[in-house]
Amino acid sequence: MLIAWGTALTPASAASATATLFIVLTVGQALGALLVGALLDATGPLVAFSLAAVISVASAVPAVRPDHPDRSGPGAAGPGRHPSNELVFRHEQQ
Repeated sequence: MLIAWGTALTPASAASATATLFIVLTVGQALGALLVGALLDATGPLVAFSLAAVISVASAVPAVRPDHPDRSGPGAAGPGRHPSNELVFRHEQQ
């Protein structure tokens, strides 16, 4: 899904979008592991993993917010439809 989203955002440079996506995911995983490891040593598993869960949920909020730009306004994908799937939806409408 993320690859399709990156391709939809930058169709002229889909390969660059995919490479950037994987680099950012890898860096995020490495930094997250370092942060949780440091928190485990300093506070224990309850605090470390609770904070990791809160950060994970908070990072998803923009994607599910009803007033998110991808969800409203002219040309919006509509309820239950993500803009990265618009290529599929356009093909289905033809």
